[in-house]
Amino acid sequence: MSDPDKNIHQIFAEAFKDYGPPFDQTPFFEVESAGLQEIRALLRHALSHQWRAYGERGLIHLDFIHSQSFNALATRRGDHELIAIFSGALRAIYQFWFFFMCDPLAMPHIGDPTKESTDTAIAAAIRGGGLHPTALQHPLDETRYLAAQNLALATCFVLANHEVGHIASCHPHYLQAISPRRGVYEELPAVPRSSRAQKLRQAMELEADEYAGGVSFQCLHLIKGMLHGVGNLDMGYVWSAASTALFLMIHKQSGRGIEEASANHPAPVDRWLLSLEMLLRSERCKAFNPDTAQISAGFQQVEAFWHRHALLGEGQASAGAAGVREASSSGTESILMNSSMSEAAARINVTLKGLRKIGPTLNAIGAHRVQAAARYRNDHRAAAHEALAQQLKNGAVRREPAPAQMASDLAAADPTMRVAGGS
Repeated sequence: MSDPDKNIHQIFAEAFKDYGPPFDQTPFFEVESAGLQEIRALLRHALSHQWRAYGERGLIHLDFIHSQSFNALATRRGDHELIAIFSGALRAIYQFWFFFMCDPLAMPHIGDPTKESTDTAIAAAIRGGGLHPTALQHPLDETRYLAAQNLALATCFVLANHEVGHIASCHPHYLQAISPRRGVYEELPAVPRSSRAQKLRQAMELEADEYAGGVSFQCLHLIKGMLHGVGNLDMGYVWSAASTALFLMIHKQSGRGIEEASANHPAPVDRWLLSLEMLLRSERCKAFNPDTAQISAGFQQVEAFWHRHALLGEGQASAGAAGVREASSSGTESILMNSSMSEAAARINVTLKGLRKIGPTLNAIGAHRVQAAARYRNDHRAAAHEALAQQLKNGAVRREPAPAQMASDLAAADPTMRVAGGS
C-alpha cells in the first residue's frame, strides 16, 4: 500500500526519479503553441471519462517528466497507477507537426500551402533526433500553424491513451508480480531484452494499441470544436494521421522500415491496422460513422511525408499506402480481411500469440483491478470531470470553454472484461 501521508505528486516523483524530475517548465516552443498546462489538463480530462482508467486508488495519474529522450512510462506504485510522458516526446511531436505543415505538399487542402517551404537542415535534425531550438521551423500560414498545434495535440492523445491501454491491460501489474524491479513499463527500454521478453513486449504493444485506437478516435470527436485548423476535417483523417505519425516517431529509433518490426515494437503499419480494426469493430465508434476513405487518406499523407523527407532513412518505401487504398474500398467489416493485408494480419496474429500463456494471469489481475476500481468510478468520476473541466476553462492559452460533458461512451463498457478494445 502507498504511504497515506504522501500526495500523488510526491509518489509520482519517487516512482520515476531514475528517469528525471517532474517537468513543469515550458518547452522552448510551447509558448507559441498550446500551453503545457493545458495539454496536461486535456489529457487528464480525457482519462477521467474512461472507465478503464480507474484503478485501486481512482483515476490514473498522468504527468510529465524532464528528459530529452522520446519515451513514455506506465507503472504501479503501491496501489497508485501512474503514467509519465517525457518532455522530449512532447517536443519531438510538436517539432514534427510544425515541420510537416511547412511542406506545401503535406495536407495542401489546409490553409495556404503556397506560403510554405521546408528547410533541409530541419529534416536532417529531425532524422537525427535533434530537439534543440534551431531544429524548429514554423508554418507561415496561420491556419496551417493552428493545424500543426492540434495535430500534435491529437498525437499526444494517442500516446497517452496507449499508456492507459498498458495499465488497463495490467501489463505493469504483471511485470511487478514476476519481478518488482521490472514494474515500470518503458515504451522504449534502455536495456536490451531477451528474445522471449521482446516477443512478450510486442504482444503487449499491440494490446495497448487495441485500447488506444477507439478511445482516441472518440476523444477527438468530442473536442473537435477546440481543434482550430483541423476541426473542420474528418476526425478519422485526423486520428489516422496522428496515429501513423506516433508509430513512425517511435519506430524511427530502430531505423527500420514501416513494415518491419523492431526489437520493442511491431511494424508501424501493423500497429495502425490493428488500431483501425478495433475502431471499426467498436459499436461506440460506429456512432461517429468512421469513413475508411478519409482514414486511409490520413495514413497516406503522413507516410508520403516521411518518405519524401527520408525520415526513416533512404530506400524504405512500403506497399502500405497501396494496401490501405485497396482496404478503404472494401467496407468497414474488417480491414484486416482484405487480401492485400493478409501478410500484416498474419504478423499480427503471430505476435498476439505471445500473450496466450500469461492470459489467465493477466485476467486474474484485471478482475481484481476492476472490482477495486468500481467504487472510484461510481463515487469520484463526476468530481474528476468537474475539477478537470475547470482547469481547462482557466487555461492561459485557449479561451474556449471546455466541453461540459464528454459522451458517456468512454465510460460505458462491460466491467467483467479485462480487454474489450477500450472503445
